Amino acid sequence: MEFYMCAAEQLPEVEAQTEEADEGAFQQTFRWSVEVTAPERIAALVGGQMEDYRVPIRYLPPGKLVDLWYQFLSWVETQRKQGAAAEGEAAIPSWATFYRCWTELFHKRCLRFREKSQHAECDDSCFRFRQQLGRGGISAADRVQIASRWRAHLTQQWMDRSIYWSLRFASRSRDFGVLVVIADSMDKTKWCYPKYHQMHRLPHELENFSRPRMVLTAVLAHGWRTSVYVSDDETVNHGANMVCEVLSRTLQSIFEEKGLVPQHLCLQCDNTVAFSKNSDTHLWVAYAVARGLIASGSVNYLTKGHTHEDVDGFLSELLPTLRRNCFNSVADVIALLREDLAKKESSGETLIVEEAVPRNYSSFLEQLRIKIYNCFMPRGDTSVPHSFTYKRRSDLSSKEVGQLTGTNREGHARDVFGICKSRMSDPARDSFKPVLVLPFAFMDWVGTYDSIPIMPRKVVSPERAKALERLAMILEGNPYHNAEGAATLRKLAACKDWEDEVKNFSFFMQDPEVVPTVLPTHGSEEFSHLPKVCRPMLAKFG
Repeated sequence: MEFYMCAAEQLPEVEAQTEEADEGAFQQTFRWSVEVTAPERIAALVGGQMEDYRVPIRYLPPGKLVDLWYQFLSWVETQRKQGAAAEGEAAIPSWATFYRCWTELFHKRCLRFREKSQHAECDDSCFRFRQQLGRGGISAADRVQIASRWRAHLTQQWMDRSIYWSLRFASRSRDFGVLVVIADSMDKTKWCYPKYHQMHRLPHELENFSRPRMVLTAVLAHGWRTSVYVSDDETVNHGANMVCEVLSRTLQSIFEEKGLVPQHLCLQCDNTVAFSKNSDTHLWVAYAVARGLIASGSVNYLTKGHTHEDVDGFLSELLPTLRRNCFNSVADVIALLREDLAKKESSGETLIVEEAVPRNYSSFLEQLRIKIYNCFMPRGDTSVPHSFTYKRRSDLSSKEVGQLTGTNREGHARDVFGICKSRMSDPARDSFKPVLVLPFAFMDWVGTYDSIPIMPRKVVSPERAKALERLAMILEGNPYHNAEGAATLRKLAACKDWEDEVKNFSFFMQDPEVVPTVLPTHGSEEFSHLPKVCRPMLAKFG
């Protein structure tokens, strides 16, 4: 159970599966969340006779069963050292007993090893420990010690997840002024359109054609709304601009529905530079803090190889709809997802599915002439931060104010500082000093939010346009007769007649009164510091 709850993950490309699950099992699936009590988990795992106690399948990092065996021996040794085992319970189960429990209770029902090719592996620790356990000429005692270090690493990433889970609870309760948003995109290589009707084998005449792809981005604002944004990858720009766009839409929709937005934004994202771990996304968060739209903004990342969370489980719930239906355009996918999500439980949250074409936030933020750097990409053996917090000078703690040096000691109360650390769960004692990332005087250099233009659609090359036209001609002929799909391809090749919706961002146009805020610590020391083993954040002006 420790492996299931702490190290295993749901994968976005694997349909949400449960033991003896059917298409209607979504609402009946037992949610193994951190809020569920241990007795309920045991009943779900061992019992399995109740309809509501189906166990979702999760996936461990690549490995072998013998790796789990040595980690189990490590766990037993730890229990003995802590005196947790009574005298009559000190015997270690045999390999045969361990294998039988794995086969009957876990592997057949809820726990699998994922393939090495499915996702990036944790090469800093998991890969290294697995390689060490696989070497010959090592004693059993040494293998147990290696497994102990491996378990410590898995415990560390579980502690990072626990931070996210606690913040998620605060967001869902709506009592702490915290808004937790987790966002991720499904692999665009998996969804091409037009999607052909069910075929056992792709016809030879279609094998050499590369169809357009789409990108699905899920945004879960816990306790407030759940959104799915669909966009074409052939003509729409993604990356930091799309992240800023979906965040802007999320805050705007909450403002329109509730009349307010929680003070403290906590963003949890995939640990990739292409998505949100970049200067533009972080500068957007600092801009929102300087404007007074939010009191603080945190951007957190899980470590490589351990990044899958509830948003991936949500994306996996969408797979049956997309796999079992045919569609010819982005609009068709939006209609299918809206119909599917309308049937599912939403926990009182608003469900939104819409197309997204981003504004050019990069050019807007370039007016500040600021670049945050040195803290996103690893170099050599030097680690990088995984947790960032942005807040105003007036909200710095006395300790953080004492860490300021030089000209940073004096300035405007609304200057924004960045405080980062290596891991989400790292303690306060290993911290770097706050870094000035956005002087408030620079805010006069940027225009208003409604002046940000929508990014123009990318134009396909002449060669690509000809290929799309050839594919369209095949689809509208025998035996396919897909005129709608052919029309979609021709519109894509022509690169015209786009009617992209211009969203009204009234939330970002307001000028709220900004007063010093006492940031809640909730008795925790995790959100102020960065270990010295990581490179510090730097900001360059001009």
